[in-house]
Parts: sequence; structure tokens; C-alpha cells
Amino acid sequence: MLRLSPLRRFVLSVPRCVTGVGTRTTPPLRRRNEINNTRRHYATPPPQVKQSNLSGEKYHQLSEEFMDTLHESLEELLDEVNIPGYDVEYSSGVLTLNVGQYGTYVINKQPPNKQIWLSSPMSGPKRYDWNAGVRTWVYERDRNALKDLLHDELSQIFQKRIDLGLDVHNT
Repeated sequence: MLRLSPLRRFVLSVPRCVTGVGTRTTPPLRRRNEINNTRRHYATPPPQVKQSNLSGEKYHQLSEEFMDTLHESLEELLDEVNIPGYDVEYSSGVLTLNVGQYGTYVINKQPPNKQIWLSSPMSGPKRYDWNAGVRTWVYERDRNALKDLLHDELSQIFQKRIDLGLDVHNT
């Protein structure tokens, strides 16, 4: 008599299912994990959801003021440096800054979360919450301010100290 391992007996007992290309045997996920005695691990921890204390009206005031100041400062900067291919646009709460070979920054308001999101070609994506203690937008994972990150990265790109005047908007 042929002796089968418990795993092989289980695999043979599961009905075959038809896929688009042929047939294969796939045990249900719960059983497969029991057999392999494995747990699912993630590369990064799940995001920590933090409820903002800001009212919707205050969020819109602070975020709009920040975005308007940022847009005006970036337009002045790009007029000053006058480099072809560098451009800034702001529409419907989304600011796009194209810095040529360095890539494109996208900074946008996220009213449902009461955050400002940044996609940077240098440092990647980040989500900023209003911090009333320091009166600016702060990334909670590293506790750095959005204005500081923009000053640092744009200073590297333009090879001179950049100050966008983003402290002025704090009212």
C-alpha cells in the first residue's frame, strides 16, 4: 500500500478548481496557513490613523493659507531663477511643481483626513497633520515640518538657500 504524507493526503482531498488556463489544487487560505504554520507579515506597519482636532472650517483656512503662500513663493522663486522646464501650477487644492531633471513635487489638500499630502521626487510620499504646538504642518512619523523639508530639498535642487516664507501664514 502506498503511504502518503498528511500534507499530500490533504492536497489530494481538496477538490480541483478550474482557472482560466488549466486546473490546479489550492487549499483554502485558513487551512494552508495551518499546514504551513505561518503568519502573514507586512513590509511596513499599517498606518496609524489619527483623528484631527481641527474643525473643518479651521482646516480649510490653515491649509488654503499655506497652499496659497507656497504657490506664490514658488512662482516668485521660479521667476527669479528662470530655468526652462521648471513650472508650478495650483488648481483645486493640488499644487504641482516640476523641477526638470529632479522630478515633480505634488502637494495636495486632503480634507477628509484634514491633512496635506506631499509626493516628493527626493523623499517620497508623506502625510502632514496640523500641529498647533509648533503652528505648522508636521509629519507624525519623523516629527519634521513640511516647510523644513521643502526648504532643505529645494535648497539642494537650486544649490542655494531657499526660504519660502511659510512661517508667515500661521495665524
